[in-house]
Amino acid sequence: GKIYMGDSINSMEKSSDFNITYDKAYAIITNRNSRVSIPGSELLDPVSVTLNKGLNLVAVHGYKTEYTAQSLVDSMNKVEGVSVESITSWDTSKGRYETFQIKEGQIFGFDFKIIPEQGYFIKLNTTNDEDTLTWNGN
Repeated sequence: GKIYMGDSINSMEKSSDFNITYDKAYAIITNRNSRVSIPGSELLDPVSVTLNKGLNLVAVHGYKTEYTAQSLVDSMNKVEGVSVESITSWDTSKGRYETFQIKEGQIFGFDFKIIPEQGYFIKLNTTNDEDTLTWNGN
C-alpha cells in the first residue's frame, strides 16, 4: 500500500515512511475490508495521555482500572480548571459513532466501556491558563 498523510481524505498527499510511536493516535483508512497488523511491543505500564484544548484522538493503555466513558471523564475532570466535555467512539457493531457528553451537569448519550486497543475522540475545554492536560490515571 501507500502512505498518505493529511487532515482529510480529500487533502491527503503521498508521504515518506515515518515511525509509529505510542504517544500518538493514527487513523487507517482503506477502500475495502482489510485486516491490518502492526508489529510492536506490548505495553506493560500505563501510558500518560496528553490532551490539547479542543478535539483529541487518544487511546488509554496500561491502566488497572477498567474505565467507562463516564468514569474516564470524571477522572480527567479532577484536574482544576479542566473540563472534558465529551468522549466519542466508533461502534463497529452498529457502524456509527457513539458519544458520551456532559454539559452543564446534564448527561447526553450512553456510557460505554473504554477498550485499551481502541481510539477515542476526547473534547477538552480549559478555564485555566493551560491549554493541555496530561492525565496519568489519577
